[in-house]
Amino acid sequence: MRNSERLLERAEALERENAELRLRLEQSEAGRGSLEKRLAAARARVEALIDRLPANRADALRQEHVS
Repeated sequence: MRNSERLLERAEALERENAELRLRLEQSEAGRGSLEKRLAAARARVEALIDRLPANRADALRQEHVS
C-alpha cells in the first residue's frame, strides 16, 4: 500500500472519529441542559418546602442552604 493511500485512509478514519465525537458532544450538552433543568426544579421544590416550615426553622435551614 502506498503512503498516499495510507494517508487517505487515515484522513477518512479521522473524519469519522471527528463526526462521532461531535455527536457525543452534542448529546452531552443536551444531557447537561436536562440536568440543569432538573436541578433548578429540585431547588424550587426545596425552597417551597422550606417556606412551609415555621419561620425560625426556615431561617435556620436557609442559612445552612446558603453556606
